[in-house]
Amino acid sequence: ALRRAGLRCAEQFRSGDPQALVDWAERRGEYPVVVKPLSSAATEGVAVCQGPEEVRKAAEAVLGTRNIFFETNDEVLVQSFLRGEEYMVDTVSYDGRRYCTGVWQYHKRLRGTHRIYDQETLCSPESGPVPELVAYTSEVLSALGIDHGPVHAEVIMTEEGPALVEIGARLSGGVLPAFNDLCHGVNQADMTALAYARPAEFLAEYGGRTYRKLREAAVIDTATELDGIVDSIDQDVFEEIEALESVHFLRAKLRPGGPIRPTVDLYTSTLVAYTVHESAEQLREDYARIQQLKDRVYRLAEGAEAGR
Repeated sequence: ALRRAGLRCAEQFRSGDPQALVDWAERRGEYPVVVKPLSSAATEGVAVCQGPEEVRKAAEAVLGTRNIFFETNDEVLVQSFLRGEEYMVDTVSYDGRRYCTGVWQYHKRLRGTHRIYDQETLCSPESGPVPELVAYTSEVLSALGIDHGPVHAEVIMTEEGPALVEIGARLSGGVLPAFNDLCHGVNQADMTALAYARPAEFLAEYGGRTYRKLREAAVIDTATELDGIVDSIDQDVFEEIEALESVHFLRAKLRPGGPIRPTVDLYTSTLVAYTVHESAEQLREDYARIQQLKDRVYRLAEGAEAGR
């Protein structure tokens, strides 16, 4: 649909045959490529592959399994690798008129073939690529016929301009209304309700506009190398992180009795911390302290291994 509309997007090919996926990548002759399920979330099963054997291995790891929505992966998608910084662009639309509720930049680290979430930082709506990202996303929505409701899009700013990674006609999974209100005065959940319940008010106040940045903000997703079973949560350490000046909300994602594994995607990260403050320096200081404390939150059962 984007190609028909003349919009920039990744080259791609889908198949249930690992060899066919390898052949497509080899014909392109340009690595890396991205291998991933047709439908999933939180980078589950997504691999950045540097050669044909990595493509084959990544495809075989996905085919025949179930994704987080309990759907069987009968096919796999292979895409050209989009080089550049990645952003999430969240919007709400009514009758094709859109309000951008926030643009956040992803910061990820490559571990093997996996790109691990580290943090997302709130962008100023006037600076850098944000106006171009917002305009491109609006064109994408028009091309896809998404004229009503919320959208969560992920876009990479390449040297040639914005290019879509993926898009969901839904709320962003990271919406935390009180936190978002502190960051930019509105949140996607309330905007969606307003657009459906009082569309004239939504259009008059928000149609065709973009959010304001009120404070510095970041959402931190911690990674681990620990491997074992969680025995308990160290409440003192948890509360020390929770008491940091910029921390608005902290959630431990693992529970006693459950596994802790080396992080490969968002579902195997260990903590999520929503941070907001007037000072970017305070955010940096608190981020560093969270990294120091994150693995101490979890006490592991005897015999657990670290750093494997």
